[in-house]
Amino acid sequence: MWPVGDYSGRIAPTASEAFPAANTSYYTLWQTWASEAVVGAGEQRDIAVERLCACLCNKESMLDLAGLNLRTLPVLPECVSTLNVSNNHLSALPNLPEGLTDLNCAGNTLTSLSALPPSLQLLDCSQNSLPELQNLPPSLTALNCSINKLKDLPYLPYTLKSLDCSGNAIIALPELPDSLEMLDCSGNLLEILPDLPT
Repeated sequence: MWPVGDYSGRIAPTASEAFPAANTSYYTLWQTWASEAVVGAGEQRDIAVERLCACLCNKESMLDLAGLNLRTLPVLPECVSTLNVSNNHLSALPNLPEGLTDLNCAGNTLTSLSALPPSLQLLDCSQNSLPELQNLPPSLTALNCSINKLKDLPYLPYTLKSLDCSGNAIIALPELPDSLEMLDCSGNLLEILPDLPT
């Protein structure tokens, strides 16, 4: 964990001195982002920057920024393949790392998703305010989009094994892939189901 000088979002000089020179651009961006926190909003950007710095310096594949009351996210390290930003107050996501395989952004106020990397396999975007899902990554195996404002779903990739789309306003489901093993579509406006995989 990197030291934090105070709770105003300003990171202690010792952190920047210890930060590898090749990564100083990341550090500068994160320091600026931390300093822009709204006073009294309860955002824990100082903790987020500590975790971002540790993730980048140690080239960790997992980054956990859940439950920090964050309203925005800064640029993310490209080494991240598993990202948890659930239970914040995010209305949008930044550009995601190209090698991301697991994304949990549940429990936010998202109204749209940024372009999802083709490497993504697991996506939990439940409990948001998404009116639609656009093109899903071709390698996706599990999708939880429950408790949103969806009226339909896009084409489902043939790799999908688990789908939870409960608690929406979906009228009809698209064709279900043969690979599907788990389906929860309860709490919708469905009148008929497509052929279920056997």
